[in-house]
Amino acid sequence: NNKCSLLKFKDWLSIQSKLNKTYTCVAHNGANFDHYLFVNNFTENDLLNSETQLRNLSIIGFCYKNHIFRDSCCFLTDSLDNLCKSYLTTEDEKMYAKLTDIKIGDKSYTNKQLCFYKPELTFNEFLELEQKEPEFWTEYVKYCEYDCISLSFVWTKFQKMMNGAIGDVGSYISGR
Repeated sequence: NNKCSLLKFKDWLSIQSKLNKTYTCVAHNGANFDHYLFVNNFTENDLLNSETQLRNLSIIGFCYKNHIFRDSCCFLTDSLDNLCKSYLTTEDEKMYAKLTDIKIGDKSYTNKQLCFYKPELTFNEFLELEQKEPEFWTEYVKYCEYDCISLSFVWTKFQKMMNGAIGDVGSYISGR
């Protein structure tokens, strides 16, 4: 209760770095949202010791204590919903495709409506919805989990395809 989840995440990343464990964190369209949330909580020392990559005023990537943060939108320039439709081909993958039509009671919400549900609430008031509106909260958490899982599937497939293409080009060039 004393620290927000983002500060707890920063602490965890610091511990992992000291244990020589590093991670790559990928956020779709992170340059316009997620990366700013994270960097907004940087201390002056964090800012001085982090390599930040900018495109105009967008944070397209940064390194924090040897952990790499990337915006997948720099490589995959479509909505996550459309990317899921293109990349997620197996039934197991499709199960976790980005949710776009969310039912809460007898009402349907788009993913945008779900993300901007009751925009007048403060951050803490929004977190209180876990107790006050458990049906909403359950669907919201599921939406966030599916968002992460689907991006993970898409990003992994994209990486494999790119590595394969790079390998093919390398084989072609060395075969000359």
